Amino acid sequence: MKIVGMGIMRNSIQIKLYDIFRKDLHLPDERARELVQTIDEAVKGEYEDNLEGVATKDFVKEEILTVRDFVKEEIRLVKEEIHNLELKMTKAIYISSLIQFLAIVGSVIAIINFMRHQ
Repeated sequence: MKIVGMGIMRNSIQIKLYDIFRKDLHLPDERARELVQTIDEAVKGEYEDNLEGVATKDFVKEEILTVRDFVKEEIRLVKEEIHNLELKMTKAIYISSLIQFLAIVGSVIAIINFMRHQ
């Protein structure tokens, strides 16, 4: 992949891949750029010998595993946050219901007490 000037990539597919790696998968700029370059070279078949191709294949495989592990960890963290939020909401609903119940019981007692003194 040829990068011009300020890191502008030469076609829209490379830009889309770069955006996916950067924004969706949260890879650093350099890793995203390297991965786009590797994919571009693999698609074009620009390898001079078989060893370089094997090394690049291993690099891509390693990157895919790294991204997979990263995504799994992010999903686990999101699930944990959702669970914590669920617990907080349940507690808030319970406390709100308890306060409403006590208010109703207090109102009923006040009404009965008022009626007894008349």
